[in-house]
Amino acid sequence: MTERTSQLPGYTQLTEALEAEGIMISAAEAHGVLCGLLCASVESDADAQIIELLSPYGLEPEEEAELVRVLGALYRYSRCCFDDSGVEFGLLLPDADEPVAGRIEGIADWCRGFLYGLTEGGVTDLSRLPGDAAEVAHDLLNISDAVPDEDEADVEAQEKALTEIEEYIRVGVQLVFEELYAKSRSAAHTKH
Repeated sequence: MTERTSQLPGYTQLTEALEAEGIMISAAEAHGVLCGLLCASVESDADAQIIELLSPYGLEPEEEAELVRVLGALYRYSRCCFDDSGVEFGLLLPDADEPVAGRIEGIADWCRGFLYGLTEGGVTDLSRLPGDAAEVAHDLLNISDAVPDEDEADVEAQEKALTEIEEYIRVGVQLVFEELYAKSRSAAHTKH
């Protein structure tokens, strides 16, 4: 584990920290929201965005500060992954040894959170995203509705599908970031 990742919470730890404060979302959904915000508003202040997201919960200042610290670290780590071609961006999802149903739910939560983060970050029409990003957003919308197959006998096929879907999401979100970041850089250069 690198120094950068050693400061990050685990999936269960973050989910429990959120739930302890009455925020009933999984770590997967929280990470999705942060990544959506990051893609939509690359140059924004992460801590300010997180504070705004937490404001409806009426947290005590110490509780809010701790969540801002933890979520801010996750946000900045994700930003480093997007920016650094030598670091592979990964999704914060339930562990591979968790039951398939929980992992499918985690992937759906992550996608739902990502799309929410995009809209909270200012993307008002997902179909108008640049390049292939609109198609990725449409696919993530479909994945966010995924439900586990009740056929327990086909676990191996579900495992394979999960791996492929996770890889598609990982690459697709990186593409969305690159498309939107390129667009924001282009807009910034046009203003000067």
